[in-house]
Amino acid sequence: MNRTAALLAVTCAAVAVAAPSALASPPKKFSKTYTTTTPMPDPTNFVPGKYSVCEQTVPGSFNTQPVKIPGKGSLHVELTGYTGDYDLLLMDADKEELASSGQTAVRGEPEIVDVSFKKPTTVYVVNCNWAGAPTSKVSYTFTPKK
Repeated sequence: MNRTAALLAVTCAAVAVAAPSALASPPKKFSKTYTTTTPMPDPTNFVPGKYSVCEQTVPGSFNTQPVKIPGKGSLHVELTGYTGDYDLLLMDADKEELASSGQTAVRGEPEIVDVSFKKPTTVYVVNCNWAGAPTSKVSYTFTPKK
């Protein structure tokens, strides 16, 4: 095989390996809304611990949902539809706190967190019943950035 043919074969092989990642489609916007049932209020949420809200010490007082972040973009999470006092926590893949919302009002005002991401990861949305009725609604939207 002459040098030109060998160089052409190596170049074609390199392009074949690199092409799938270069042609990968960018992340797409997605949303989800769901209702949770957390019948046990957790008054220990007021005790300082690992998280600023939602210590997750009383079984039945919280709900945790994983969300796969496909790439660069932002996640907007809202906790609504509850009576009493609920809190919202967003944890990273290592279960470390990324953001939280824990208003002191008990009028069912939305708890909201917004976080930006630079790469794919998994996060956990935690809503917890601090002192309220047993149901709430969680909505989230991922918006990609170019």
